Amino acid sequence: MNTTLRLLLTILLAACVVGVCAAEDSASFEPGGELETERQDDIEDRVPQDDGGAPRKNWFVKLENKINYDSNPAVAPSDEEDDWADIFMLTMGKTFKKSGPHELGGQYSFYGEFYSDQNERNILGHTLDLYYGKMATPTSFRLDYMYSRYELDTDVYLRKHTVAPLLFYAPGGKRIEMLRFAYSFNEYPTMETLDGSDWSVQLRHFHFLDQAKKKRVSFSYKYSAADTDDSDQSYDSHQFGVDFKAPLGETGIVAELSVSYSHKEYDSGRDDDGWDYGIDFTKAVSRNWSVALGYNGTDNDSNDPVADYSRNVVSFTVSASF
Repeated sequence: MNTTLRLLLTILLAACVVGVCAAEDSASFEPGGELETERQDDIEDRVPQDDGGAPRKNWFVKLENKINYDSNPAVAPSDEEDDWADIFMLTMGKTFKKSGPHELGGQYSFYGEFYSDQNERNILGHTLDLYYGKMATPTSFRLDYMYSRYELDTDVYLRKHTVAPLLFYAPGGKRIEMLRFAYSFNEYPTMETLDGSDWSVQLRHFHFLDQAKKKRVSFSYKYSAADTDDSDQSYDSHQFGVDFKAPLGETGIVAELSVSYSHKEYDSGRDDDGWDYGIDFTKAVSRNWSVALGYNGTDNDSNDPVADYSRNVVSFTVSASF
């Protein structure tokens, strides 16, 4: 199917991060990490540019199955409890109405994460996303409302309402600019002190390094804040990232290297400095199927010993898109 609609329908999917944080940092179990990064990394191929884009289909289905080896699924100072996880993601979307550059649509997403040994960390998630978009050249706009419900070990862990406007500027040539704002209200049925809101604003610049637009580098800055009744979970955060993506010769393999640094200050006095880094290799084996091998590492340095940890995740992924 046409790649323009596929990203514009899936950019703001709320999904779970790989693994769940320890109870001392429960608010960091927040949808939107892994899949959001994946979608934004492909944005330069999907938004309308100076050629106006190809005709778009009005539906899509995406399936993804990932096998993870996680050195520290508990996100604890000691990483002695390594484990394997099977992660399954299903996303279905449809455009209800199109009139010129205007679109109205929605999607449903399911997320399941199942550990081999630590069954108490199994996650089920459901997200409903309704959106309005104006896909034009050089500026595109999209507004999403999302409702998400997550279960942790069969108990409802989080209900989340999110409003997120997104703006693209793609003047043609060698760059795309992105501005995203998100505001969420969060309800934790089993931990009411975590109820509250969070918001973020993100700027991202994509720069293409070749005429075919297959090689690019991106730079990003994100500010986020959370306000809850628990000072241990209320914070301000600044994150800076750089990301490089390029094909490996004529092999059909696309490599991606990413590094980010974040500084997070909590109302309780806790300060965190974190580094995240990763490398992924993806190969399309047919028009609809692809496989990927990846590594992601995290080093979090905190003045709270409980939040001082490192983590290494190796993954193999099979994906299908229709």
